[in-house]
Formats: sequence, structure tokens, C-alpha cells
Amino acid sequence: MTRHTTGHRASLRPLRRVLATTGATLAVVALGVGASAVATSPTLAGADDRVALGTLLGEEPGAAGAEAALAEREQEQASRSQRAPLPAGLPSTSSQAQAWAEADAAAQQLLQERQDVADAERERKAAEAARQAAEEEAARQAAEEAARVAAEEEAARKAAEEEAARQAAEEEAARKAAEEEAARAAAAAAATPGSNRALGQQLLAEAGFGAGQWSCLDALWQKESNWSHTADNPTSSAYGIPQALPGSKMASAGSDWETNPATQIRWGLGYIADRYGTPCAAWEHSQAHNWY
Repeated sequence: MTRHTTGHRASLRPLRRVLATTGATLAVVALGVGASAVATSPTLAGADDRVALGTLLGEEPGAAGAEAALAEREQEQASRSQRAPLPAGLPSTSSQAQAWAEADAAAQQLLQERQDVADAERERKAAEAARQAAEEEAARQAAEEAARVAAEEEAARKAAEEEAARQAAEEEAARKAAEEEAARAAAAAAATPGSNRALGQQLLAEAGFGAGQWSCLDALWQKESNWSHTADNPTSSAYGIPQALPGSKMASAGSDWETNPATQIRWGLGYIADRYGTPCAAWEHSQAHNWY
């Protein structure tokens, strides 16, 4: 028995070196015991594996080994949560305990490395999600900026169109005013006392006076201005066909009161209607007082 034990001790030396170098997990795999020999800690899975390990270590199988294996199997069935004992016949030494501790540390290191990998993957995914979110936010802001610029450009375009339309309208109004002024000037230049008398007779009827009032009006304004739309009284500021005093009073009938016979006649007929009622009444007053 002493020889047999000594042989086992000698055969444990290589195993101890393997355990100390790479950990119990890699040692069992190297020995061909299989993955079933390792659970979450570097403990042999069962008695059958330990018998196989003993055989690999040079132990001769026999009744004692079988009985030990049976006893250990019964012990495993009674409490599977406990760490399996060392193979039969192997002494429990401080070196063995150190080997198991190192194997446990190696397993813990492996778990930690796996946890570190998982943490790194989570961090990578979080960083990727943050990057995508940042890109989406940048794209959203860029779209908002583009929409703002487009709105400003559209507003500027509309403002420019409105300004151009306003300027065109003003230019058209100025052109028409110039044409009208030119027409009035031409008419004034072509107007004569005779044409003014004909215009006066026409406007008298338009003002609602009867044909019997024409002789009175004709006589009145023949006396005042001889039907001249440029008649200017040298002793007063009276002006035009009706000799308005001052002449600027006729501006209420039109801004062209200085040159347009029609404007002067319309103002004079209105003045007569308001002051005397009819041209004949105004003519009578003029004959009596030498003014009207």
C-alpha cells in the first residue's frame, strides 16, 4: 500500500504543475476528462470522472477504487451542491488547495472578462445610439434651417414683387397725370373766348339751368372777363372767366383752375347757384352794383 501511495504522489506532480500553470479547467480538458468534468467552479463533476482521472494518473483500478468510487457517488447523490472530493487516494495538501484557489480565480477572471466584453458591447451600442441620435438631431436642425431660409427668401421675393408692382402703379399714375396735364394745357392753349362761350352754354345745361338763363350768363361774363380764362384784373386778385376773388378759390373745382376754362366755368356756375340762385339774378345784381 505504501508503494501504491508513493506512486500516486509521484504521478500528481505533473498535474499540480498543470493546475498551477493554466487552472483546473484547462488541466481537466487537457487530460481528456471532458467538459462534463467542469461546472461553474474547477471541481470534478462526479466519481466516474475521478476514477477515469485516477486511471490517467497511473492508478490501478481495483476493489478499493471501486468501493471508493461507489462511496463517493453516494456522497454526491446525498449532497450535489458540495464540492466533489479529490480523486481517491490523492492527499489533500496546501498545494492542492492553492491549485483549486487558482482555478477558482481563473474561472472568476474568465467570468469577469466575459462581463467586461458584455459591458463593452453595451457601451458600444449606447455610443452608436447616441451617435445616431446626434445625427438625426443635426439633420432635423438642418431641415429647420433650410425651411427658415426658404421662407425668408419667399418673403423677400413677394416683397420685391409688391414693391415692383407699387412702383409700376405709381409710374403709370404719373404717366396718366402727365398726359392729362398735357391735354389740359393743349386745350387751354387752343381755347378762345368763342370756344369758352360754347363750353359755357354746354355746362350751363349740365348744371340744371334752363336755356333762358344763357343770355344772362353770357352778358355777365362778357362784362367780367370777355370769356377769357386768363383774364387777370390788374387792380385786384380776381382771375379767370368768372373773375373769382381771389382766383385760388377756384381750386375747389380743380387743381388746374389757372388754365382750364371748364374748371373755371363749373366753379362760377356753382358760386352763382349758391349766392344768387340763377344767372339772371346774378346779372341783375351786377347791373345794380357793378359787381356780383
